[in-house]
Amino acid sequence: TVHGPATAADALRLLREQDAGRAALVVGGGAGDGAEAGQESAAGAGGTDVSPEPGGTETFPEPGGAGPVPAVELVRAPHGLLPAVRRLLRDVVVVGSLDDAEKLIAAHPELTAVTGDGDVLGAHFAQGGSAGAPSLLEVQASVDEAAGRLAELAVRCEELA
Repeated sequence: TVHGPATAADALRLLREQDAGRAALVVGGGAGDGAEAGQESAAGAGGTDVSPEPGGTETFPEPGGAGPVPAVELVRAPHGLLPAVRRLLRDVVVVGSLDDAEKLIAAHPELTAVTGDGDVLGAHFAQGGSAGAPSLLEVQASVDEAAGRLAELAVRCEELA
């Protein structure tokens, strides 16, 4: 648990900078969800028309670019799934960077911002970091290798003594 979206964004930046893996965080102390204030979502109640044709290109806003893009505009789905996709992505926008996400959520806490790097930031939830951290199997293999080398060195020390 972290206090506020800004602290969550800082934690995600630290994970990315130190290549320390990913985390999902519950954000406490953030602004309300906006429902009580009657605020509208980025895509509006009806959502954005999503083309059912396959082969759409995946694009993300450039850092410092034109601003957030409703995620539903970037998704292609079969016609039968469009209502579900619109509902799921109703308050989700794609932004160029984690800094952009932080600014957006400060101004519009009812939204969830997603970056091209895969970071997700909202008023009550954050997820992201780096994908480069070693897996548990890789860590265990390194520990086993180090233990083996230590045993070899212990034998060598006894021989030299």
